[in-house]
Amino acid sequence: MAQATSDDGVARAERDRHVAVRKADILAALTERDPRASPGTRDKLRRLSRLLAAIYHHQFLDKLEKLREAQQRAAEQARQAEERRAAAVALASSSDPLLSAAVRTAVEVEKEPLARGLLLVTLGEQGGVANRDFLSKAATRGNHASRP
Repeated sequence: MAQATSDDGVARAERDRHVAVRKADILAALTERDPRASPGTRDKLRRLSRLLAAIYHHQFLDKLEKLREAQQRAAEQARQAEERRAAAVALASSSDPLLSAAVRTAVEVEKEPLARGLLLVTLGEQGGVANRDFLSKAATRGNHASRP
């Protein structure tokens, strides 16, 4: 039963996003099908309709462009975060002790929680006194997301 309600809500939202009647049909109903409207009134109404359409088109086009730009920025940020996560996973498989210092620096500058967590796991897997001390400090005084 809950599924049907959800589907009804989705269908209703889809219907609400689309106008079932064309703009030209509304304009025709207001001008050509009304016997009381004079030819001059009909012409004025057509011009008013075109002006209103142009205004709304311009306003919504600007909003659409801003939304597209925001979506593009978000997609780029997500791609970059995914690359950093993949790098952190790749580092975890390395046993090079010289890498630990670079990973500790990366932990300090990384803001994205999952990539930061993967880097912390990498330090734990690499082991060593310096990594243990770093992890201990991160767990007690570091970013709240890094604490156990």
